[in-house]
Amino acid sequence: MPMTDEQFRIARRMHSNGTGLQAIANKLGVKRSVVRSRFRREESYQEGRAMKIMASPRPEISEAELREWNARLSARPRDLTAAIMGDPLSGFSALERP
Repeated sequence: MPMTDEQFRIARRMHSNGTGLQAIANKLGVKRSVVRSRFRREESYQEGRAMKIMASPRPEISEAELREWNARLSARPRDLTAAIMGDPLSGFSALERP
């Protein structure tokens, strides 16, 4: 039988006071495995939320990088073969740089 949200709030309070999982299960009238799995599920949910929050900020892109990106987007391939074969655009080849 799964735990209700009210039972979980009680279990969390008891656990924070140092009560063991078996004692919590006995008090709430559920199996120890039910209590343990609910704690694990809540922990993984919280970790997932924390990871999402940490990954949320967008990277900062400098003006120079934006200019280079726009220059690459507006550049045309040298010829049809360069476009098909994926040759670097004019001015962007490593061989053309000093």
